[in-house]
Amino acid sequence: MLLGDAAALPLAGLASHASHHGPVRPATFADHGYRSFTRADCVLDDALQRNSVVQAILDVAVERALPNWYLGAGGVPQTVWNQLHGFEPSHGIKDYDLVYFDSTDLSVETETAVEQDICRRLPAFDTMLDVKNEARVHL
Repeated sequence: MLLGDAAALPLAGLASHASHHGPVRPATFADHGYRSFTRADCVLDDALQRNSVVQAILDVAVERALPNWYLGAGGVPQTVWNQLHGFEPSHGIKDYDLVYFDSTDLSVETETAVEQDICRRLPAFDTMLDVKNEARVHL
């Protein structure tokens, strides 16, 4: 899973960063101060940066400033699997899950409005995005 909260461990591709040398580019582990990481971290970082759907979702999540969010479920490992086996990064991924935690508003109406807003901000992809407020999942 990819954590998006500023207090959480920031992983690859969580935001786009403007470079003083040029256009906006995806974030990397090094951008977040990580200098020592494993080969698996590098594979994850590289794979997720190549998945335009993941990058778009992460960019919108950052823009929307969701509290305590992460991108998880099958879209993350499937992206890595696809890269390791020579497939297009988003090949076979039917949906992505964007989860946030907001205990200050547990209404289904707000959760639905957040999902609709995020989906409206995304380019048209042939996948679904499920946005859930983890704080209300067990109500």
